[in-house]
Amino acid sequence: MDDVYNIIIRAGNGLWLPLLDLVEIDQGRAYAKIHRHEGRRVTTVTANVEPNDQAALVINALDCSVMPQLQTEFPGLAISYDGGQVDEREEFTSLGLTFLLACFTCFWRCL
Repeated sequence: MDDVYNIIIRAGNGLWLPLLDLVEIDQGRAYAKIHRHEGRRVTTVTANVEPNDQAALVINALDCSVMPQLQTEFPGLAISYDGGQVDEREEFTSLGLTFLLACFTCFWRCL
């Protein structure tokens, strides 16, 4: 909340004023819904990457820098991808296995 308290707003007359001079902040508790999957708490994060062909680069950047830091900070944190990213990874895995099988078949026939 300190970040919220330190926000400076430009008023209509051009003066810069602290947020707390303009509004009253009332802190309280709110109900939260906790989602679980297989007994573990789950948080869903979604993103739309533009252009679409850059999604793999974003995922790679997350895997290399952001996720290791989060896993260090929160031991036991598990990360998984769903949707289009899972489909894409499965397709590339299948494509790689098919390529290896084709190379092996070609090599075997040449003997």
